[in-house]
Amino acid sequence: DGDGTMTWAAPGIISVQDFTSSGTWSRPSGCTKVLVHVVGGGGGARHGVSGGAKESDDIYGQGGDGGSAEEVIDVSSTASVTVTIGAAGTSPEHTNAGGAGGTSSFGSFCSATGGAGGGDSGQASSGSGSGGQINRSGNTYGPSFGAGGLALAGSAPGKAGYVYVVNYG
Repeated sequence: DGDGTMTWAAPGIISVQDFTSSGTWSRPSGCTKVLVHVVGGGGGARHGVSGGAKESDDIYGQGGDGGSAEEVIDVSSTASVTVTIGAAGTSPEHTNAGGAGGTSSFGSFCSATGGAGGGDSGQASSGSGSGGQINRSGNTYGPSFGAGGLALAGSAPGKAGYVYVVNYG
């Protein structure tokens, strides 16, 4: 749609909206329930320290994946909801640790925290979902959104979170 959302319709569903940037969900005409899926931002991998014991292209720890939450919500009396997309955790050059991923949310209904920034080795802790009927720790939906930065030589930021909403009539 040009504003960071994608809208489509299928039989039995009014529309589906994907939010890849923060914005506002507005209830479509005839919509009474929504299925919301929220994923937090992935943490950035640790990048090398300039002049330190390891050089800037050495490999450190991987960022944690963002958590996720899913919820079916009765929105018959809700006109709009603020949607927040968790930022990707940074992996700035010559720093001691990767940055944590940000929290994504669908108003106060459900949210998912971002993954922790990468440390010395291994994978940092994952974020977690809350407020949903299904809440998960870590990203089980692949590397496109909410994944932690990989432990590679060079900068490896996490992936930003996302929110999708299925609007039902």
